[in-house]
Amino acid sequence: MTRNLPTPTLPELVGQNLRRLRYRFSLTEFVGVAREYGATWSTSSISAIERGNANVTLEGLGLIQVTLSELLNRPVQLHELLGYDPSYNPRSEERFSRNAET
Repeated sequence: MTRNLPTPTLPELVGQNLRRLRYRFSLTEFVGVAREYGATWSTSSISAIERGNANVTLEGLGLIQVTLSELLNRPVQLHELLGYDPSYNPRSEERFSRNAET
């Protein structure tokens, strides 16, 4: 039996994709690099974005994009933040990142 999951809202989608791309880096690392580009975010504001509890402006999307590009040492495209992948499971990356640290 196939289970239909609800399509995420735009804030949820951006949050899921941000978390997926940022998972190797701490919130503190992300915020530190973002501030170099002029962002005024705190770790709690990024956490709220990742949970889909905060809206992101176009300027904010651009700051997220350049911050991730810097951290990942590769160009991050906007479609990576806005694209929907129904097979993505954030719990699998959490497990992976925890196992990598031990």
